[in-house]
Amino acid sequence: MPRRSEAESRAVDASGEVGRFRFSPSAGTWEWDEVTSYLHGLGSGRVAVTTDRLLEIVHPADRDHVVSVLGQQSGRLRVRYRAQTTEKGGRTLLLVGHAVTRLRGPEQVEGHAIDLTADLRATSERAGREAVEAAMEGRGAIEQAKGALMLAYGLNQDQAFSLLRWWSRNHNIRVRVLAERLMATVHDGSYSHEELRVAFDRVLHDLAIDPGTP
Repeated sequence: MPRRSEAESRAVDASGEVGRFRFSPSAGTWEWDEVTSYLHGLGSGRVAVTTDRLLEIVHPADRDHVVSVLGQQSGRLRVRYRAQTTEKGGRTLLLVGHAVTRLRGPEQVEGHAIDLTADLRATSERAGREAVEAAMEGRGAIEQAKGALMLAYGLNQDQAFSLLRWWSRNHNIRVRVLAERLMATVHDGSYSHEELRVAFDRVLHDLAIDPGTP
């Protein structure tokens, strides 16, 4: 991509990655300002392009959608697509505009080209982090539930997890959800009673004095 001059860089940076365009549906031609041109990978000078040239820039998977939207005569334009530029992964752009009728000449559509790339990337990264955090939280509940089953049934870790999965499979409930419900019951003390607490006191006492006590 051609190197931008300092003045052109200021124009792009100051815009917040939002440019302007004018589209003539009858002629199939576009006028792009410096920012819109830059966002489409054509440098940062003002340019005039045809719809065919635009479609060459649009990602192949999005071209039919763009053609369909541009063919509509609604007086408004709103279309999102991926632009194949030299930027890694290209850019995702949104064109929004409205029809403008002048005394002379055909109807034109004027509007803005908005770069959504950074926002979509941030959204994707946030969704990824949230998914990982949710998975970690779910894993924590499963580990705790395994511990409760190991203690209640005298099982090892694998056996406890197998038991948890058995209940999950036979009652059509996700393992994580079942584990969370089990731990909620443990935490609220619904199934705690004095004999159990006394027994645990004895176990803890014995282990504190002699770790080798069975």
